[in-house]
Amino acid sequence: MEALLEQAATLRDAGCPWAEVARRCHRHLNTVECWPSRYPTLWSELLEKARSARDAKLRARCEQFVKLVIDGGIEASARLRGLA
Repeated sequence: MEALLEQAATLRDAGCPWAEVARRCHRHLNTVECWPSRYPTLWSELLEKARSARDAKLRARCEQFVKLVIDGGIEASARLRGLA
């Protein structure tokens, strides 16, 4: 169950609506919408874990871009799309 809640928290942190969370978790919409209130402590922990992971990924991508620009000059900024 915790793995399912972790998946749901990650999806919600990424901006997915509850309907999408329900579809991806193979659960009814009413079920997934109740998880934050049914498991408040665990939900908060998992949501914070998802946010931290997202922040770490974003930080790494920003550092990669800054390094690319510093090492490669202006031309390197044209390669920004390659970081996605």
